[in-house]
Amino acid sequence: MVLRFWEGKSRSYSNEFKKEIINEVLLNGQSVKSTSLKHGLTSSGLLTNWIKSYRENGYTIVNKPKGRQPRMTKKPLKKKTLTKVEKIKALENELEYLRAQNAYFKKLRVVVEQRKELQKKEKSEVVSSLRHEFPLKHLLKAANLPRSTYYFYGNVFELKSLVFPKRKNEEKQKNNEDGEPIGALYPGDE
Repeated sequence: MVLRFWEGKSRSYSNEFKKEIINEVLLNGQSVKSTSLKHGLTSSGLLTNWIKSYRENGYTIVNKPKGRQPRMTKKPLKKKTLTKVEKIKALENELEYLRAQNAYFKKLRVVVEQRKELQKKEKSEVVSSLRHEFPLKHLLKAANLPRSTYYFYGNVFELKSLVFPKRKNEEKQKNNEDGEPIGALYPGDE
């Protein structure tokens, strides 16, 4: 008689071992408890479950998959069915984007031939030149240029000229003995 104490680890038994023990109980007429003790099973309930599933499966041994069954199954994504009008609109939008992308790359090729490294400012200028023909969002996407960068490079020089106009008198300005400016600093000041 072999006694085994459960050590907290789950054991797996081969199909041949299970069949041998089940046949001892069913064919030889031995008791479930004595057979489970003889072969060192952790409990007699284990052998009882094996015999039950053996009979339910038409006297064949079926291995149960290990681990828990997943509770949440992955559902296949349902494709949204579009109406004809929506399909046409989506295709027109895609076509417009592809045309903008094409025009951008044609114009870019000319610029790249002149200079290998193209900087953000130059990309912004190319987008500005095509802006009247194509939507800005398509051009920015094709150029891989953030909208904020485009507006920065497009407006930075305009803003500088508006906020800081070149002053005529600024270069010719003279200072008195105390270091204060003499005369008008700006046109119109007196």
